[in-house]
Amino acid sequence: MHIHAIVLICYVLAVAAIDFRTHRIPNALTLIGLIASLSLALGHDGSSALLESVGGLGVGLALFLPFYAVRAFGAGDVKAMAVVGSFLGWKGAALASAATLIAGGLIGMVVLVASTRSAQVALHRMVGTLAAPLAVARASENGTPVQRFPYGVAIAVGTIASLLIVDPIAG
Repeated sequence: MHIHAIVLICYVLAVAAIDFRTHRIPNALTLIGLIASLSLALGHDGSSALLESVGGLGVGLALFLPFYAVRAFGAGDVKAMAVVGSFLGWKGAALASAATLIAGGLIGMVVLVASTRSAQVALHRMVGTLAAPLAVARASENGTPVQRFPYGVAIAVGTIASLLIVDPIAG
């Protein structure tokens, strides 16, 4: 396994653990991850790797920023995904973002079902969530309580899954 992947896995596991415990992703952790990714890029192949890293940062940021704009994600989630992109480059950032969104959807469904007493209510909520993904943001504006989960966990799961898809660990 490459040093970039090891450092990235450590970063996303730290994001997940801290977000799970505090529902926040500290800026200091984001900055440390960004410095690590850019340093590894510079040390690996100089300016071309640095350009790929910055491109990945932009893709991670661009793909998650709209979710922040509609209050579906927090700013820490967006910044964490940008750092993931800076480790992976633009193609890897796109794959990790897609895998993260899938993981987040699956985790969200589990949280929804686990927090609902009635199976019928859970099914109704799941169908509503699938039909209108922005319902979470709207519900919070109307004063309705919203079941949230630390999205850093989904970022870790999606990122690690994307690493396994691109470069499976084969012993």
